[in-house]
This record gives sequence, structure tokens and C-alpha cells, in this order.
Amino acid sequence: MVKIPNRLEDLYPAGAIERVLQTLQQPEITGKVREALERVGMPDVNPLEQVQQAWQHARNWLDSLTRGATFSTGQAPTLNATGQLLTDSLPRIPPHPAAAQALARAALEYQHVGAIAAHVDQLAASMMDASHVSWQVSIAEALHTLVGSRQVLVAKADLVRIPGLGDLGAMLEPLERVEVGAANGCSPSDWQTSLQTQVPDSGRCVLLVRPDRQSGQPPKPEIDLSQVLGGQPWRSGVPVFVLQADATASPTLATQFGFSKLGQLPSGAQAAVAPLHLLLAGPPGAVIVGDEATVSTARRQAQQRGTDLNGPELLAGLAAIQATSQDDAGDGSAVGRLHTTPENLQNRAERMAIQLSGSPLLTKAEVLLRKTPLGSDPWDGFELESWAIRLTPRDDADSIWALLLNPVAEHGQIGSADQGPIEAEENTLTSNTPSILGVREQQSIWLDLRFIDPKDDHLLVARLAPDLMSVADVAEDAATDSDGSEDAG
Repeated sequence: MVKIPNRLEDLYPAGAIERVLQTLQQPEITGKVREALERVGMPDVNPLEQVQQAWQHARNWLDSLTRGATFSTGQAPTLNATGQLLTDSLPRIPPHPAAAQALARAALEYQHVGAIAAHVDQLAASMMDASHVSWQVSIAEALHTLVGSRQVLVAKADLVRIPGLGDLGAMLEPLERVEVGAANGCSPSDWQTSLQTQVPDSGRCVLLVRPDRQSGQPPKPEIDLSQVLGGQPWRSGVPVFVLQADATASPTLATQFGFSKLGQLPSGAQAAVAPLHLLLAGPPGAVIVGDEATVSTARRQAQQRGTDLNGPELLAGLAAIQATSQDDAGDGSAVGRLHTTPENLQNRAERMAIQLSGSPLLTKAEVLLRKTPLGSDPWDGFELESWAIRLTPRDDADSIWALLLNPVAEHGQIGSADQGPIEAEENTLTSNTPSILGVREQQSIWLDLRFIDPKDDHLLVARLAPDLMSVADVAEDAATDSDGSEDAG
């Protein structure tokens, strides 16, 4: 697969250019350049200032290309320094750059539905090891397609809002459902009791959910239906469907965290449905994998109802699956940074802590080992290990927190009585200046770098210690971390 540049440093040698410009700004060199120009009759020209200005314009333009549509929409990005992939404030995972590129390219051209379907089926069979696949516009539509007119049995504990996915109870509300067990869990005996009710087997189905909230145990990569549903996990004619919200195309992540592997069905299940926009890092949509009869029915019904995924969105979803299966920590995606090793995060955090220790706003910036859940319930069963920076404000933690979140409003108002406020340089802060979301713990603030692009590390330092961050430091740090230090663990 061709690697499309999505980082500023991949397009031009930013560090080298800025070092040259810094060198040329030295007084002795500036004087010699002016003398040489005067000798050829150009005494009023200021070449270094003009070159510096031209360079800044070029950098801003190239940066806008690599950052996508931020400047055209006027909406500033948010840097996720929480250490969590999914939070209540950041419920959406950014798509993989390959998916965004595929979506943009395909959206500008006509797409033949038949040609796309044949292409997608061929690649899906090789990537997911599944020959029967149906693509749907949403998880809700996929579930409705699978369940149809049947009565669906689902654990009451799973009928909750899943961050990043939505409220499963609301999705199933139009369907006839039987809630199994209690709100705090569901045992095999609960399933057995529900399965023994006098309902024709052909008129009902079972829906299991991953990640589950039934057992309270750490997640496992495989679902053992005999343990989940009891000694007779399914009856003849009672289909079992699995909602794999944690589905990943990465074998490494499936093994390391216990995520569901896309395309792999638990023994005895007829189909599994997975969201494209979560750990698969694609656009909104869903993919159903299962046996031929189930998937063929789902395809036909989706086409009749107009809920089948096709066109640019389908191609983008396929590109995301293909890209996330590569296990590349440096691919520029949020999901890819799950591969980042704790050693890499420790090195970056230590460099940043040294710079932040000189900030007049802080009394301490220390690097500590931190274990963080992947997200809020039910994602909290997956744990990430990181090295993060704990900031101890000199005066008011509320002001530091506000400065990180809303720099345009707060800059120029922060500072102690003896230091005075920190003044923003002209045109430094704009409506496109990113917000920085960390973790607030009483009078401390944590900055976890796992989901921060290494080239953006300098933005965190510049926010809290603008006078201490040099251009050379920025270029050197970005080059160090973009040249292979983010290796998969």
C-alpha cells in the first residue's frame, strides 16, 4: 500500500530550513549580506526579512494541506492529552488518514456500484478471512437487519450507552426484545431460563455484546458461548449474533488488549456486526460477517431498504481496515498510537517535563507511570500503560486548565503577581489554535502523550512556557519522534 504523506515533516525538511534561517539572522551574517547588496546597487532591500516572511507563508500553506479542513471550517482541533481513546468529551475517534484520503478522492468522482462491490468483496475476503460480508450504513440498521421480525434476547446489563457507539437500548427499542438477567450482570442460568420459555425457536434470536458487562472479568479475545449462555448455548434454529464494538483488524491489538478480531466468529454464532468508526478507524458504518445464509439475507434487505453502505464511504471503510491491519504506530492515526511503547512515551514525556519545569506558571512537572482505561464503561476493562506528565500549578489550577482549553480567551490573563501576565505574540493565537484536553485531579493536571502526534508536542510546551520553546527544539523533537521512535510494541 502506498504511504500518503500526512505529516508536515514528510513534505519538506522543516527543521533544516528553520535552522538555516536562524543562522542567517545572526548580526555578523546579516551585516555581510547587506554590504554585498549595497555593492550591487540594492541598498533598500531587506532580503532576510522577505525570505522569513515568504517561508512563514509557505509553512502555513503546507501545514493547512496536512491538517485537512481545519482552516476552511474555522473549527480548532483538540489535542487529546487524556491518555484515553474514548472520553465523554471526545466521543469520536478520528478516522485513519488513509480512510480520509480515500473518502475525499472517491467523493469527487462517479463510482460504479457493481465495480465497487466486486472490488470490496475480493479485498474483504483476503483481509478479514471472511467470504460472506454485508456493509451497512449504521450499527442500528445492521442490528435491525439481522434481527428482523424475531424476538431478540439480550442481557439487560448490555442495554447501556456505549461511548463512541450510542445507546444500545434505544437502538433495539423498535424491536421485540427480552431482557435477560439483571442490570449488574447476567449468568448462564439466566440465559437458560430465558431460552426455556415457550416461544418457537425460529421466532427468536440471541444478541451478545462486546465489550460485555456481564461477568465483571477482564476481557478475553474469544467468546466461549458454552460459558456465556450455559451448557446448551444455543438451540437448533435459535441464531446467535454478536455485536463486536471492540472489533479490530490488527492481530497485535487483538492479542495485546483482548479485542475482538474482525472476521472471527465465536463457535456457534451465525454472524457478528462491527462498527467501522471505532477501532477500525473508518467512517460511520457497520460490517456484518457471518454464514452465507445470514449475510445474503442481510445484503438483500439492506439493498431493498436503501441502508447498504456503498460509494465513497464503503471505499473509505475498506481503506481503514487495510491500513489498521498493518500495525503501524507511526501511521498518523489515533488507533495506530495504541501500538506506541511505554518507553517511547517516557522519552517524550521526560523531554517535555524538562522544558515545562522552567515555566513561571508551574512549581513542578514530573514524569510518572500511569495506567489509564481505554475509555469509560464498558471500555474501562481495557487498560493502557503510559508515562505521563503531572503538572503542579504555582497558583491557580483553574487558570491553567482554562488556558489549556481556551487559549484565545485566557492568554494574556495568566501569571503570578511578581511575574505578571504572559503576553501573546501578535497573530500567535487564532481561532484555529488547538485546545488541549488533559486530566484534572484536584490541584494537579495530567498530560498523557499517547494520543498526541509527536510533531504537536511543542504546542503543549508553547502553551505553558512560550518563552522557553525554541524553533530548533521543535524541529529536533519532531524529527526524532517521526524517524522511527514510535515503533510497535
